[in-house]
Amino acid sequence: MERPVRRPPAGLGRDRRRTRRGRRRRQPGRRPVRRAVRPRRAGHRRRRPADGEGAAAGARAGRRRRALGRGRPRRPGPGHDAGTHRSANHPSEEHHVTETPSTPAPDRGAAESQAEPSCLERLRQARPGLSGARARVADTVLTDPWKVRGASIQVLAQMAGVSENAVSRFTHALGYTGYREFAQALSLDLGKSLGLYHSHPVELVLESRAGLGGPLDLVQRVMALEVECMQDTLTNLSEPALRHVVHRLAGAPAVLLLGTGTAAPLCHMFSYRLASVGVPVTWTADPMMMLAHVSRLSPGDLVFAISYSGRSRDTVQALTYAKERGVETVGLTANPQSPIGDVTDASLTIFSEAVSRGTAQFGARVAGLALLEAIATAVSEEKGGSTSELEELGATQARFNDLPQDWRNDS
Repeated sequence: MERPVRRPPAGLGRDRRRTRRGRRRRQPGRRPVRRAVRPRRAGHRRRRPADGEGAAAGARAGRRRRALGRGRPRRPGPGHDAGTHRSANHPSEEHHVTETPSTPAPDRGAAESQAEPSCLERLRQARPGLSGARARVADTVLTDPWKVRGASIQVLAQMAGVSENAVSRFTHALGYTGYREFAQALSLDLGKSLGLYHSHPVELVLESRAGLGGPLDLVQRVMALEVECMQDTLTNLSEPALRHVVHRLAGAPAVLLLGTGTAAPLCHMFSYRLASVGVPVTWTADPMMMLAHVSRLSPGDLVFAISYSGRSRDTVQALTYAKERGVETVGLTANPQSPIGDVTDASLTIFSEAVSRGTAQFGARVAGLALLEAIATAVSEEKGGSTSELEELGATQARFNDLPQDWRNDS
């Protein structure tokens, strides 16, 4: 009678049955397999690797093997050159390894962000290569980027008279992944350039550098720009709106001027001119003071706000609060399509669209100052045109401001 053959359960190799703890259990009738263990050196103690050290060492070893060829790198013997060894799979192939000092890699993101042109600069550079529907979209954006800012792809397509797919192809031609990335870049570009262009004529400086005209040429360009902006403002000024504003400033029981940033000095000067002709006026640039002053106004009073972009949050919120209280509001802005035009009963435009948007930001300040000076003169005439009070005020100012004749002897 033959003896039955014992077989291991399915899923396990031959005599590799394991216990719950994971140790191998010897099959009955078989001898245990003993492995040769290399004896430790005297006094040697195995160091326990720190957390993550073993994985890091294994990754470094893998990178060395991939760089030197497949297989484990052999340890160089006594007669070997330290910089030359042979691969395990390719004994005849020599690999020369030179150690280089580990230097930190340059930050590519910072360098690319510094060298990457802005959205409008990228658009101006790409405009000569665009044609058809994409060219119409580019012209629409360059004509009035502030109007395009925040618009959806459907609105921009209607403004340019093209399809939405054409707008999408236009953004891809500029290097953007889609319209959302283009809209975000445009908003960021306009937000950064608002203060810069309002305080510095960037386009005129670039033109002067290209022409190498020197300081005199730059001064002439700036003066010509200021004159052009004032002429455009006068040409496009709405006479009905101007008459209404002058009439309300002359007859309002109380006038409040609002403006922040670069509009604050205009409010300060306009307040002085109106007070000189007898208008009960006050001004503020503080957001909390705006609300406090508006809360003291009554129907029949007037709030006059100045904002170049028309998007100043504190100014728009104060105007909204004034309208809720039934107070009439007037705005002076360079962007009549902005939110300030929605919360004012009448608005005056500082400059015309005939001037390019970038340089007009700089010229709007001077043109707005000249317009406010002219309005103050018209208000004086609306109130009767008496010069006796102005003469008295001028004499008092001269008496207090002029230096005495013996001012050099004062110590």
